[in-house]
Amino acid sequence: ISLFSVQLSLISSTMVTVLVMCDWENGIFGAVPSDEAQKARGNAMRLLDAARRSSSGVKIVHVCVRFRPGYPEMASRNKFFQPFCVGEALTLEHESAAFINGLEPAAGEPVVVKRRVGAFFHTELESICRALEVQHVILSGIFTSGVILSTTRWASDADYRITVVEDACADPDSEVHRILCAKVLTTQADVLSTEQVCQTI
Repeated sequence: ISLFSVQLSLISSTMVTVLVMCDWENGIFGAVPSDEAQKARGNAMRLLDAARRSSSGVKIVHVCVRFRPGYPEMASRNKFFQPFCVGEALTLEHESAAFINGLEPAAGEPVVVKRRVGAFFHTELESICRALEVQHVILSGIFTSGVILSTTRWASDADYRITVVEDACADPDSEVHRILCAKVLTTQADVLSTEQVCQTI
């Protein structure tokens, strides 16, 4: 049995699965080189559509970064978010915090607001996953080195099965994305393509 077959079997098993769409927002999406961002966006749209049509009942949750005006939640010591938190960027009603075209939440799909890198850190995502009895988390998002890496680490420690959809993620540094997907994330997650995942959900 090939490793690929094993991975597909895990995804198509009876585990309750949630697709977590991470940080598909104008202000974060714009930090990724255009060609790579658009490729990831197209694959994420295919993935989201497949999840919505899934016969196995895949759950969908959208995660986004949104601060209050003046950034009272953001410490000046936080190096990661400082470049983004300028003026009113990523504040609640600002255009930069809006979901990009084609990846907006549909009615009934929960939106989880986060104020740090990881999707689980001090958010409602864990409560939602527990309420739905989720065992398997599929991740797609912007900043492989940010939300995808941090969320994978947390989810692994919480004993979730994890799938990272490599070509439905992107990073400002394509080499960092490649290394993370090839050598780092594989230690805690199954790293698959959009095509592979869409065939099994």
